[in-house]
Amino acid sequence: RNYTDDQVQFEYHAPNPTGLDPLFGPLRGGTPVRIVGRLFPRTTGLNCVFGGVPSPEGTTRWISDNEIVCVTPAFENLEGVLVSVVYTDASKTLSSSVVTASETGEAILFTYTPNFQVDSIEPDSGINTGPVLVTVTGSDFMLTSRLACKFGDVLVAASYISTTTIKCTSPRQLPQNVTFSVTLNGVDFSREE
Repeated sequence: RNYTDDQVQFEYHAPNPTGLDPLFGPLRGGTPVRIVGRLFPRTTGLNCVFGGVPSPEGTTRWISDNEIVCVTPAFENLEGVLVSVVYTDASKTLSSSVVTASETGEAILFTYTPNFQVDSIEPDSGINTGPVLVTVTGSDFMLTSRLACKFGDVLVAASYISTTTIKCTSPRQLPQNVTFSVTLNGVDFSREE
């Protein structure tokens, strides 16, 4: 005999994803989604799948045993989709775990939203000591807790008026030209086009 018979046990654990942030992003994809949980192995075969569509190749990052970041693929339909963390070895899947809430065990969905866009801002300049109320016109804006305008590197809360209009107040800055953008979820930004 070339083995012992002492009944020592080895237990396999599947990775356990229990949360994701943000919970929504645009159809165009490219949203970096932070997934938290337990037992995420550091492996090259790590990836995420959103509604059956895998993250773009090479975009999933292992942060720690308790956190990974996956990038959403482009999607065709406005809907909530299951998110799975997948581990593969060569051509076979070793593990696939749906992101579920640890308290309830229910699946947490990622919701695809329209590709919002900024068309114009009025006024497009103001005094550097602020504040200047800026009206932003565009399309597919949504009322969210993370709705904000970004003046250069400074993020300020925005007020939702409609799907085509939001308002925000410019912060104090040194006299300069800055890039202006809007976010609905804190990670995806749209620039004035």
